[in-house]
Amino acid sequence: MSKLRFSMTCGAAYDLAVGAAIALALRGLAAVLPIPYPQEPFYARMLGVLLVALGVFYAFAAHDLERNLRIVAGAIVARVVGGLYLVACAASGEIAPFFHVFGGVDLAFGIWHLVLLRSERRTAFLPLLLHGRAVPPDRKDPGR
Repeated sequence: MSKLRFSMTCGAAYDLAVGAAIALALRGLAAVLPIPYPQEPFYARMLGVLLVALGVFYAFAAHDLERNLRIVAGAIVARVVGGLYLVACAASGEIAPFFHVFGGVDLAFGIWHLVLLRSERRTAFLPLLLHGRAVPPDRKDPGR
């Protein structure tokens, strides 16, 4: 198993587990972690369902990396942007400080995926994300 496939599989498992916990056991999760139970649990549970869906897409990408490299690129964007958002919200006091953990995990996955994408697939990130082309990082995108 390639390291990129392994990292995507780990990311999928993490999202599936966290998403399922949020969707199915939100009250228990809030009791175990230093996170307040939301006033409107529907929205948190819906985010859990969406996180499960995201995990499914990451699992698809892990299953067939060659056909799904754009999902890997999308995962990198989602992880980094989502991680930065969680960290910023936790730092501002808008949400519980424990969300730094979730933000840090997302950032770590995003960076891990990016490093492995570039080293194993030897492809530049932006041409892959924008045009769906795997281009070596030292060459310019021929489609531009």
